Formats: sequence, C-alpha cells, structure tokens
Amino acid sequence: MAVKTLTSTAGIAAVPRLHHQGEVVVWADYSGQGSLSLSDVILMVKVPDQVDITDGALIGSYGTAAGNTFKLGVDADDAAIITAGTSFSNTAILLRANAATLPFRVSLSSTADIQRGYTWAKITAVVVQPIGSASVSMSMSVMLKYVAAGNIRPGRL
Repeated sequence: MAVKTLTSTAGIAAVPRLHHQGEVVVWADYSGQGSLSLSDVILMVKVPDQVDITDGALIGSYGTAAGNTFKLGVDADDAAIITAGTSFSNTAILLRANAATLPFRVSLSSTADIQRGYTWAKITAVVVQPIGSASVSMSMSVMLKYVAAGNIRPGRL
C-alpha cells in the first residue's frame, strides 16, 4: 500500500480520449520537491477501459543519488508497461516500454474504476535511496500510446 499518492496536474483535468480508429498518444508531467518512499505512487494519465496499450515511455530524474528505481503500469498490473530496472538519479533518463508485455489490454475490475470508465497509468517507487534530505527535486514524464480494443493491425506496432 502506498504511503503517499501524488497526481500530475495534467492528469487531474484530462478526460481519457478514445478514437474508433488510430492511435491515441497521451502525455503527462509531474515535477516538484519532495521525497518518495517504497511503494509511493504518482498518478499520471487516465486510461479508458478496453484499450490496448501499444507503447510507452517514462522520462525522469529523482534526487542526487543513483539507485532510485520506478515502474510504470495500471491498477491491474503496476509493471505492465515498464518493469523496474534502470536507476534514476539527478541525470534525466528515458525508459521505453517492455516489448514482452505489450500490447497490454486494459480491463477494469474494481467497482470504482468501472463506474468512472478509466484507470490511472501510474508510476510506483520500487527503490528510493535515502538522500538525507526530506525534500529532493523530482521530475517525471509519461508518454503512452493506446488504441481501441481490436484496432491493432499487423505491422503497425
């Protein structure tokens, strides 16, 4: 269970988009001062039910020490898009989606998610190095591509 949940400003107001044909690309940024603990979550973008996530990226920096790792996913699988691995520090890094787990079908299961019609793509802290300060600089951006279920065509990924 997350100790703290943060939300990107763009993520709060954005309405999940869905086209009947073609790919939808969504992007959200989160930046600020603070510190994260193990399993803390940053809610980034709303993802509608029954879409296939076809690509994604996590770009960011956190603190000053290396060894901070994060994963990107949705409620059903918090590492569906990017599993933890590469270390974040004060130098910005780009992580691409895991080809082995994509496309990933979003299928809502919780009553609250079903009623509102979407879930969140979220960043989860896996390893956060003690920095020695209660407030560190962090900057995270998420890019997702998804299509309506059944609209993936061979050779289009």
